[in-house]
Amino acid sequence: MNILVFILRIFLAYLHCELLIKFKTDHLSL
Repeated sequence: MNILVFILRIFLAYLHCELLIKFKTDHLSL
């Protein structure tokens, strides 16, 4: 597998988790 694709997948997974956590905390604070 290409190293750039591997880095991109890790970055997208990290970004997805960050957005998910942010969404959950914002939803709980409402």
